Amino acid sequence: MLSKIKQMNLKIAFYKLLICFFYLIGSIAVTISLFTYNEFDPSIFTVNNEPPLNALGLFGSNLSALLLVILGDASWLIPICMIFLLRVVIFSKYSFSSFLIRLLGAIFCILIISISLTSIGMDSGFFGKTIIIKFRALEADINQYEKIILYITLFIFSILLLMFTSKTKLGFFIISYRLFKKLLGVVKKIYLLFFHRKKFVQKRVRNIKKESTSNSKVLTNNKMNF
Repeated sequence: MLSKIKQMNLKIAFYKLLICFFYLIGSIAVTISLFTYNEFDPSIFTVNNEPPLNALGLFGSNLSALLLVILGDASWLIPICMIFLLRVVIFSKYSFSSFLIRLLGAIFCILIISISLTSIGMDSGFFGKTIIIKFRALEADINQYEKIILYITLFIFSILLLMFTSKTKLGFFIISYRLFKKLLGVVKKIYLLFFHRKKFVQKRVRNIKKESTSNSKVLTNNKMNF
């Protein structure tokens, strides 16, 4: 244990500590400011002399307003990415260039994802709306494929965001597999509910019966042991 402490580079440990502190405080501040956002709070986009209702005061009202106006609903990806990047910093070898590339890459992906959020009925913010207006000003031949392009962009940059916030390539594939598995399960349930409602209900009933029988067995075993 002492040999490991001696081998530890204190300078690198200090830098990693600073980066971790930045990510932790940043993610908490962004989450609280977005959660307690009030559109009538005084900010750089509003004129109001009333005291802000945001939990972080004037700083929180300005931060949340800036993020929501520029990025829209994609702003919520910032604290999530910060937590994932915090994990990468803790468990990976220190490299400032890697830290910078990951951070800038995640920000860029969030910007592009904010544009694509309109395809799923979410707020894309000022940046996304401006790009979409510019895109719609193009020829009608390209404009008719707007939805398809937005869906593809959302898919590609979501994968890239996962890559930037994953510790290793293996970690990226594990996260992708778990997300895909959960998504597939949700799609299957929706499909059964709408197209095979009878099968869906029967399956639910069977699962409930299995759970009740297993619980009753556990209770009987406990009584016998007692």
